[in-house]
Amino acid sequence: MSGLRYPSWQEPVRLAVIETNQQQLKLKIAAALQAIETRRAQLHGDLNHPDERIALDDAIHTLQFLGRESTATIL
Repeated sequence: MSGLRYPSWQEPVRLAVIETNQQQLKLKIAAALQAIETRRAQLHGDLNHPDERIALDDAIHTLQFLGRESTATIL
């Protein structure tokens, strides 16, 4: 993966961010959120990885923004 620090969940986020098809965007956002939730579950109770936790939160906010923007574009 091209320079991604946490590719297991960053790659699905990257694919959502670059998607231009509205129908595909919804699917890719859902897949990215699932990958993020999987990683968060793996980190549950682990006090290490503070940088990754911040990156996970940032990715969630980015995906939420994309979802709102894609809905606004359709209207």
